[in-house]
Amino acid sequence: MWSRPRESFVKTNWDAVVDKEGKKVGLRVVIRNEEGEIMAAVGEHRSLVSDPTAAKGYALRKAMEFCKDLNFSRVVFEGDAQVIVNVVNEEEKYLSIYGFVIEDAKKLLKGISQWSVKFVYRNANEAAHCLAKEALSLFSENVWIEEVPACIESILFKEKHCNTGSDQ
Repeated sequence: MWSRPRESFVKTNWDAVVDKEGKKVGLRVVIRNEEGEIMAAVGEHRSLVSDPTAAKGYALRKAMEFCKDLNFSRVVFEGDAQVIVNVVNEEEKYLSIYGFVIEDAKKLLKGISQWSVKFVYRNANEAAHCLAKEALSLFSENVWIEEVPACIESILFKEKHCNTGSDQ
């Protein structure tokens, strides 16, 4: 289950869902404060991406760019893609077909000292995953500021009220 970030931090959950037949991905980012309240969310779809790992890399980079645009300086980025979390946190250059996405994320991460990227299991990333599925049907980028996308209202309510603990 999702857990609250420590005091004065925001938690940004990111995810991507791949539609291999349609060769597109849905990307979603959900940002919440220490009270579990939504600060912002963004979703979009990208065409011609069919690799799930690449899609997750795009989602993390999107989350970082979104937080930078919103001037969030204390952020814990959480995603359920262990491979992406590992390579972003490593020093070595990542050489793959989508390595430029990972290298962009690494630069963003290094640029702000109080940003971190952590792995979480899917049950702690449920809101972002649900939104990513819905993003497959988007025609343009959708942004929500201090409002809750309808498809995740029940998830956010459950997580906010069932979880009183926070990350350390």
